[in-house]
Amino acid sequence: MSRFFSGHLSTGWANFGLLILRVGTALLLFTHGWPKLIHYTSISRTFINPLHIGSGISLVLVLFSELVCSFLLLIGLFTRLAAVVIALEMVVILILVMPHAGIGKQELVWFDLMVCIALLFLGPGKLSVDGMIR
Repeated sequence: MSRFFSGHLSTGWANFGLLILRVGTALLLFTHGWPKLIHYTSISRTFINPLHIGSGISLVLVLFSELVCSFLLLIGLFTRLAAVVIALEMVVILILVMPHAGIGKQELVWFDLMVCIALLFLGPGKLSVDGMIR
């Protein structure tokens, strides 16, 4: 019981915690990207274009972030790079897409951003492809 309240970091549990963060965030992002991919043709012309690069290109960048990078997070491959890409998407959403939305509408974006920043600093952990390669 004293371990439960200890401030000591257990390496095994830290790796398991990183796995949960990676997999949970990846699955949440994937559920946002998959419908965009399925309905690509119907939404590509009207998709939000915050960077003024074209709706189709904006959608492709979002799909890359939410599908490809979330898959990389899921398996723990190029985790820090994937986390940076996802974090950049979240910053664009917060600053350019939803700047005046209340925290209630922004909370998932903030959550994804914080997890990606944490993964950027902490890495994927040993329970990942990156961890197995090292």
